[in-house]
Amino acid sequence: MNVLQKHQIESASDEELVERLYDIACEGADNDELDRLDAVIYGRLVTAYGEPAAIAEGPRSLAA
Repeated sequence: MNVLQKHQIESASDEELVERLYDIACEGADNDELDRLDAVIYGRLVTAYGEPAAIAEGPRSLAA
């Protein structure tokens, strides 16, 4: 998948987001796209499953 634009990230499927996040993580690159993907995926997980107190107390970012 090519680099996702801001508007494409919100409309991308969960699978596309996770695949792109995996690709970027494997490259070892620390960039804005990684942070953006992480935030969108995290937001979708919180929407779907809620945010338990144990998770809320820990680091918010999966990229951290």
